[in-house]
Amino acid sequence: METTVLLAALAIVSACVGALVWVIKHLFTQILPVLNNVVKVTELNTEATKAADAYLRERNGRDIHFHENVMKALVAIQKKPDIHS
Repeated sequence: METTVLLAALAIVSACVGALVWVIKHLFTQILPVLNNVVKVTELNTEATKAADAYLRERNGRDIHFHENVMKALVAIQKKPDIHS
């Protein structure tokens, strides 16, 4: 009788472990493609970020000259006499 109870308990535990392994395997096969896509998107994002960083570093300092010219033009416009008065 004790042997039968032990075998039944072992069968229940084995079934639970088998079901758990199946669930983990199923979830892993479902999430693996998603993780692969996350890796690809992350790599593309990294490339875009590096390209934007390189562009902004190259552009840094160039815009100050444009800004200076705009400010000089605005000052010249303000100093220009109004011919309609």
